[in-house]
Amino acid sequence: MVINGKVRQSCTAMVDQLAPSGETITLEPMSKFPLVRDLIVDRSRMFDDLKKVKAWIQLDGTYELGPGPRQSSKTRRKPIPCRGV
Repeated sequence: MVINGKVRQSCTAMVDQLAPSGETITLEPMSKFPLVRDLIVDRSRMFDDLKKVKAWIQLDGTYELGPGPRQSSKTRRKPIPCRGV
């Protein structure tokens, strides 16, 4: 979403930091994706392209991730809770 002219995740945007003195906050849909309704955009094209190039690392233990600290599944951070359409 575009908030006050900057693209950011709306679910983590802190209103008190965006408008500390009660200023107006402007919300707009992202312009790079087709508009579905109101502020909702269709990001399926982006996710389909990511699937085609396999732009992620599986964390199921089948890939060598190289040296470095490992976290157990109990202490691993959860994914970002934002969900798109």
